[in-house]
Amino acid sequence: MDWKNHFLAQDTPQGTLAIHRLPDGYHLFFDNEDLGCYASLASALEDLSSGKSFRPSNGEPISYRCPEGADDWQLRSYSFR
Repeated sequence: MDWKNHFLAQDTPQGTLAIHRLPDGYHLFFDNEDLGCYASLASALEDLSSGKSFRPSNGEPISYRCPEGADDWQLRSYSFR
């Protein structure tokens, strides 16, 4: 995958989860809020597929079982304008 032009996304009933590859690792975002960094894509996907809860700044916990495999996520392109 070309991480410079793409990211992984999963729409949930609570909002959109996304995984972006940044210089320091794989960052998990929820509705554009960075929830944390992982050393590998596999570890980010493992936490998301296991149902681990995340708590963004609004205080509402996010708990959604996402697909474990990257191939099951949507590949989205960055739109630069």
